[in-house]
Amino acid sequence: VAHNAGFDVGFIEQNCRYQDITPEFTSVDTVGLARVLLPTLSKYKLDVVAKALNVSLENHHRAVDDAGATAEIFVRFVEMLKEREITTLKGINRFGNLNPDAIRKLPTYHVIILAKNDEGRMNLYRLVSMSHLKYFGRRPRIPKSELNRLRKGLIVGSACEAGELYRALLDNKSAQHIAKIVDFYDYLEI
Repeated sequence: VAHNAGFDVGFIEQNCRYQDITPEFTSVDTVGLARVLLPTLSKYKLDVVAKALNVSLENHHRAVDDAGATAEIFVRFVEMLKEREITTLKGINRFGNLNPDAIRKLPTYHVIILAKNDEGRMNLYRLVSMSHLKYFGRRPRIPKSELNRLRKGLIVGSACEAGELYRALLDNKSAQHIAKIVDFYDYLEI
């Protein structure tokens, strides 16, 4: 459990690679949970989330205090999830994937979507409409879950330096993480 777990997990995975260890663990990000459970917050920094939940954070940016606050925030989130009868990580992911307020605040990546036939053209129209009407948050967004649901007749490319693949490469993500990203796309742009 970590606040902005991707940052911490990246360091752990990199050190595992140096030690020739295959990292096999599950991480829970309290930033992601905050986006889903506290969608009205404008920012999701640790001190902002702690304040919203009345969690004490006396010496912000000191490892021990940040870790204690993160643990207490996580306990509060677990209680909030239980109230919604969500008790598994899969349940949390489903809940987050269905929450337009949370999706609107997620980071975005560029992607190229081409229609290869009439069905693809109609699915592209649906995605564009959804991105502007349901998921718009400073810019149009298309969640991967919606793209997968309406993918028939579409060709999906990895896009430019603002795409998911380039970002992962620049962030030095693991080969396993890169492979998972590559598998999603029909073609890669270089």
